[in-house]
Amino acid sequence: MLSKILKEIADRYYRMGALIFQTDKRLEELDSFAILGIDLKITPENEIKIIEINGVDSGLQGFKKADPESHNEDNFNKHLNKYGRLERAYIGKELKKEQLLEYLPRFLKTKSNGEKAIKEILLFFKKNKLKQKYGTLIENLKKTEKILQDKKKTDNLFYGHLRLLKPKSHQVNLENLEKLMKENTSQYIVIKPKDGRRGDSIAIYETQQLESLIEKMKNLQENKAIMEYLDSYIAETFILSKPIKDKEGIEHDGCMRYVLILEKLKTGELKTHHFGGYWRLSKLPIQLYGHPDAMKANLCKGAPVQKATNEELEQVKETMNEAMPEFYKRLLKTICQQPSFSQTPEKSSNPTS
Repeated sequence: MLSKILKEIADRYYRMGALIFQTDKRLEELDSFAILGIDLKITPENEIKIIEINGVDSGLQGFKKADPESHNEDNFNKHLNKYGRLERAYIGKELKKEQLLEYLPRFLKTKSNGEKAIKEILLFFKKNKLKQKYGTLIENLKKTEKILQDKKKTDNLFYGHLRLLKPKSHQVNLENLEKLMKENTSQYIVIKPKDGRRGDSIAIYETQQLESLIEKMKNLQENKAIMEYLDSYIAETFILSKPIKDKEGIEHDGCMRYVLILEKLKTGELKTHHFGGYWRLSKLPIQLYGHPDAMKANLCKGAPVQKATNEELEQVKETMNEAMPEFYKRLLKTICQQPSFSQTPEKSSNPTS
């Protein structure tokens, strides 16, 4: 009986090892990779404008909501599975501080105490092996995420010809707001947290309203706590989208979530993998433009979704192929200049969302 159990265990580990060998090869080729959820608009002039870029936690649930027949999320997961499921689990653990042991039942589905002990021993060696093999890869991914979580740092990468793709993010202070009020050609300004997520704490002002906001800030200059709080916000020109029709044919302002994975191979080659996009629509029709709910579209806030057309997706894909490799080169150059996480422990922070 015992020999039979041991044979089954050996067979399982052999199969697991074969699976890891097969799927591990993809990661072996990588120097770094980044998962990007890009929020963008197509303007009435048919120009693509990037609003912001999200990282690993970019939501994919909108694909199925927009189109129940969509395979975008499945294709995304299939691509990640090429990295190796155990390797993905380890990277996820490093990013989110989750226990790797929770993922092992994917390979070993047993409740035997003997197997549990072997599993824990294997975990110890596997964990350290993974750390040696993928430490640099994970370090680069952590640094990438840290930049993407700061909208101002991300915006700083859009200089030169890439600036045409994205409205500039300005730190909220008196000088920048006064400059925006004079130079902004749009009717509206967006103010949002640098590290905001899920559409939280976003405010939209008419450009002419900035004058009263500036006066209030002048009266609060001596209050360091408030000025430091405002310093954690950015201001941008509001970008109006072309009208996007919902399922009933009603036109809305729309913001597309477009998902891709960028990879840099150890050979230096850059690869861009596209997984498509879908529209998130403002709650109110575009005819009510000026009302915040006719100008904001976030899935977490209940925004309706709509399938993007093939023509729209092809237009976005072409633009992303032109712009994102250069964006990623700049991002990698930035993270190479940063010290490792082991040298600079992260300080605790209070997120705004």
